[in-house]
Amino acid sequence: FVLLLISNRRYKMKLADIKLETQIPSKLTHDPVKDVTFEIKYKSSFGEMLDELVKQLHSHIKVEMSGISSPQKMQINDVPYPVRAANPALAMQPHWILLHENTIISISLNSISIAEKDSYSGWDKFHTKIKQFLGSLDKVAIFKELDKLRYGLRYISIFEGIDIFNDKIDVTLNICGVNVNKDNHYIVSNWLDDDISCTLQISNNIIVGHQSGKASVIDIDIATPDNIDLRKLNILDSLENFHNYEKDIFFKLLKPDFLNDLEPTFG
Repeated sequence: FVLLLISNRRYKMKLADIKLETQIPSKLTHDPVKDVTFEIKYKSSFGEMLDELVKQLHSHIKVEMSGISSPQKMQINDVPYPVRAANPALAMQPHWILLHENTIISISLNSISIAEKDSYSGWDKFHTKIKQFLGSLDKVAIFKELDKLRYGLRYISIFEGIDIFNDKIDVTLNICGVNVNKDNHYIVSNWLDDDISCTLQISNNIIVGHQSGKASVIDIDIATPDNIDLRKLNILDSLENFHNYEKDIFFKLLKPDFLNDLEPTFG
């Protein structure tokens, strides 16, 4: 039995109204974060200029990130540009990537992102990478002319061999008065909190990547809402707000005993 709950309707919620029983840790010994991404979405108006954007970006960011790879062109570029541009599923696929240790920069027709995959270096280091990334983009004339649609910060935490609905998180599911927490679930919820849009996905008993066993996932995507004028946005200030909001959600979800299992460090 799989319970799938998806709410497409955005509702308003004040995270500050939810009380946290413990302090927010500064570090977890057993950190479940496996994937963190900062993404910018924009209206695609490149024509054949995407290659030039990538070339200019690399010329600037290789100064900031010593040892970053040369741009790698993906096979999606073999599809004629008009076909890619007309198909959203193709347009969003990475057309170019740049690699630096565990960091990957991906460029598609309608988005550009910087991410850490498989291991997370911590907010201070990743924040520095984002600032280097944004500083380099700010020197690319083609990018500055694009109509930005969305800034987002997404964290994906994977709990291997753990069913988080089994008394690990503060989520209770009842159907007709029957508790179904121990079944298979995939929950998606989206809400607005002033100048923040949050999409929360929680799932259990799934196979992730090449793992042999099952795992649970908490996926938190914090982004600018549709009604924000991004031209007036200080994205660096917003990034700190996004990160703090994501931490609040994550730690308010975890029950105290489960948090202790992750061996938190405070202060």
